[in-house]
Amino acid sequence: AQRILGTIIAWCEKNGIPCRICVVKARQVGISTYAMAEGYHRCRERPTNVMVIGDEYDKSVKNLVNMFDLYAEKDTVDWGSDYKQPSKKFGNGSKMETETANDARAGASGTYQFVIATEVAHWKSGKVVTPDGVFKAFMSCVPDKPGTVVIVESTANGMGNLFHDTYTGGVSFEDLQAGRIPPGWNGFIKLFYAWHEHPEYTADVSLDEATGIMCTLSKAEKKLVE
Repeated sequence: AQRILGTIIAWCEKNGIPCRICVVKARQVGISTYAMAEGYHRCRERPTNVMVIGDEYDKSVKNLVNMFDLYAEKDTVDWGSDYKQPSKKFGNGSKMETETANDARAGASGTYQFVIATEVAHWKSGKVVTPDGVFKAFMSCVPDKPGTVVIVESTANGMGNLFHDTYTGGVSFEDLQAGRIPPGWNGFIKLFYAWHEHPEYTADVSLDEATGIMCTLSKAEKKLVE
């Protein structure tokens, strides 16, 4: 999953395309971990404003911030500038900020070159704040220029919500590379990473075990296997 994400980001940069990725992911496959690594590296490499946004700080953002700090703590490269953990600021002018999806004006006070929006399918609607409104607010703070990155990621949570609409309005990486872009494309590259694609979520079985498993399946289940 991380290699796929990294390949897309690098391809967009090489081809001068603003990088916008919407990822439907299984749990614990490393998407958020890699997204934070990319954000940290960008901060070191060039002056970059990074924003991390989720529904609630303690539930979805705190772990990502801890990853960011861990990268800084373990980094042995001499970048020629320092990192101040309390302020999340770098000596080269880069910084990392956090926002909440419960704020209708999330990110409105800044300009960001790298955004990570986490567990977007689970953002809640209130009387004043809606996921759609928050999404539009922070997206308007990201210049539509090459070198910028927006990663919208989540485990699935049904249909008809902001995350589902963003995913279905995107194109696959393969279609983008081939120039197959449909009318009304929203600018996002959609990436579906299923649980069974993740090596840690699979186990080898013997031929006898596989035969035994197949014998327990219904006709509909066998059709799905095919």
